[in-house]
Amino acid sequence: MATPAIPPEALKANDALLKLSLSTNVVKPGAWLQLAEAHPQTPAARRARLLSAVAFYSENQPRESGEHFANLTTVVDPLTPVAQLGYAVCLD
Repeated sequence: MATPAIPPEALKANDALLKLSLSTNVVKPGAWLQLAEAHPQTPAARRARLLSAVAFYSENQPRESGEHFANLTTVVDPLTPVAQLGYAVCLD
């Protein structure tokens, strides 16, 4: 059985996510959000939004982090439990 082809936009988004995550610099939340906006409707965009929420929390911005985590809890996928946990931590 043939593996379904991955859309070119999804591949491009995954490459961008990988390059940004391999940066030796601290990646600011805005950089993750820019990546998500540049590649909407891709799984990589959702991962980038999750990483932006983590970055906001790392920068001691729990309110912003909580908002971003909460926005990720509306879809059921493998990232949802992580977003729910992140949101709960922000409420604590």
